[in-house]
Amino acid sequence: MKNIENNLSKEELVYYRVERWCREEISNGSNFLFDPVLFREAIEAESKREDFPLESLLSLFRNVYIKHIKINSNRIKSILHTKIIKEYLLGRSINDLAKECNFSAALLARRVVEEVTDLGKKKLSTVMKDPLKELGSIDVIKPKYQGAEKHLRDKWLASDHSGVSCFLESCLQTSNFCVFL
Repeated sequence: MKNIENNLSKEELVYYRVERWCREEISNGSNFLFDPVLFREAIEAESKREDFPLESLLSLFRNVYIKHIKINSNRIKSILHTKIIKEYLLGRSINDLAKECNFSAALLARRVVEEVTDLGKKKLSTVMKDPLKELGSIDVIKPKYQGAEKHLRDKWLASDHSGVSCFLESCLQTSNFCVFL
């Protein structure tokens, strides 16, 4: 690596370090990937540390993250039923599951929504843009998953979620992750 760094111009070296930082943070599943406030703070700090334009860093980070997601999509697809859906039904949040799998919380929420509801793929994009409007009723959940929803409802209501379904709440928690990436 040092040989590569020695042969780069100052600008190329900064780009190389920033790109390496992006790859490392993503592959390590850094906490800021799952929290919009931490994300903004980390990106701004790296931008300042490397004197690298913020918008360029966001663009570079997004590209590296998209590549990471594409590489890991098949792995997530293969464990959706055996692990993710089962753990979600036991009460784990989509955000926690995404963090454990080092995968986009918004995309994981989309896959869970697709699996546990009777909504078609066509309506899925609308649902993810406005989950409160589209997922406010237990009736959208497939019957085989409604039992888990009803079982968890008391836990959610005790946390003052105003009667919003566990499923909807979990999707709402992840909806802001679409914005920062």
